[in-house]
Amino acid sequence: MVVAPALIPKRAGERIKTNRRDAVTLARLHRAGELTGVWTPDEAHEAVRDLVRGREAAADDLRRKRQQVLSFLLRHSRIPAEAAIGRWRIGAGWPIRSSSTPRSRSSFRKALTQSKMRSNAYAVSRSNSLSSLRAKTQPHPED
Repeated sequence: MVVAPALIPKRAGERIKTNRRDAVTLARLHRAGELTGVWTPDEAHEAVRDLVRGREAAADDLRRKRQQVLSFLLRHSRIPAEAAIGRWRIGAGWPIRSSSTPRSRSSFRKALTQSKMRSNAYAVSRSNSLSSLRAKTQPHPED
C-alpha cells in the first residue's frame, strides 16, 4: 500500500520523528484501517504526463521566443508599434521595415532578425507537433 504523507493522521503536538516511532505509528494506523491508499500511475499514464509536461514547456518556450522577436523588432523600429498591441502571429507576413542604419550594423541586425525568426519557427513547429501528439493520445477507460 502506498500512502501519501499528507493523508497520515497525526495528533496535535506529535513532533518527535524517529524511524522506530514512525514504524510503530504506521503499523498501528494500518491495523486500525485509518490509512488511505493513493493510486500510483503506471507506465502509460507516466508517458502521457511526460508528454503534457513537454507540451507545456514547448508552449512556454514559444511565448518567450515570440516576445524576444517582437521586442527586438520594436526596439529597432522594424515594425509599427500598433502591430505589437494586437495578437499577431510572428511569421513571414509581418510588415518588417528596412532600417536606415549604416550597412555594417544593418547586416548584423538582418542576420540576427533571421536567426530569431528561425528560432521562433522551430518553437512553433515543436509546439504544434507535441499538441498533435497529445490530441492523438486516448485516455484510458479507468481515468
